[in-house]
Order: sequence, then structure tokens, then C-alpha cells
Amino acid sequence: MVKMNIDSVNGSAASSEAAFTRTIAITITAALVGLAVIGVMGWFFGRSIILPLGSMQRAISRTADELDFTDAIRIRSKDEIGRTLEAYNQLLAKLRTSFSEIQSASARMVTITEEVDRSSREIAPKTPMHRVMRLRAWRRRSKN
Repeated sequence: MVKMNIDSVNGSAASSEAAFTRTIAITITAALVGLAVIGVMGWFFGRSIILPLGSMQRAISRTADELDFTDAIRIRSKDEIGRTLEAYNQLLAKLRTSFSEIQSASARMVTITEEVDRSSREIAPKTPMHRVMRLRAWRRRSKN
């Protein structure tokens, strides 16, 4: 009977040891799979942040270097980065509008200045002061 109990205990011990070994193997496998999944997710998450920021950095640098305000950034998401890129594109649009208004105002000023110059040239010979200046110039020439 004691021999039967020892055999029974040895069988239970072997069964328990096999179950423990399987549990350890499953736990290690699950941990490795979990780490792999977390690593892949982290890579994709990091890439989803780095690529749009890199695109934004290149566009801003290009705008600063070339003073080209026509290069809008394509928006791929509606998250914080997407909203930041949208704000940058709106800034570029406002700058283009402002530059266009400045250019129009400058062209108007040139036109007005040319009109004033033409008018003053037409009016100047008819003024008494102009006649006095011409008389003085004539006297200087006649003295020499």
C-alpha cells in the first residue's frame, strides 16, 4: 500500500511538473508575442507622428528658404498634428492674400504717383514761380 501511495505521489508530481513547464512555456510565449505586438504598434504609432512632422518641417523650411508661400501641406488626419498642419495651411493662405493686397496697393500707388507727376509737369510751366525761375536762369546766362 505504501508503494502504491508513493507511485501515486510520483505520478502526481510528474503531472504537476509537466503542467508547471507548460505554464512557464505559455507565459514566456505570451510575453514575447505581447512584446512583439507592442513593438510593432509603437513603430506604427511613432511613424504616424514622425512622418507628418517631418513633412511640416520640410515645408516650413522650404517656405523660409525660398519665400514660396504656395506650398500647402497635404493633411492626412484630423488629430493634433492634422489640425496643426491645417493651421499652417491657413496661415499660408492669409499670407498670400495679404501679399496680393500689398501688391495691388503698391500698383495703385505707382499709378497715382505717375498721375501726380504728370499733372505737376503740366501745371508747373503755368505758375508765376516757374516764370521767375526761368527769368533768373536767363539773366545768369546773359551775364556770362
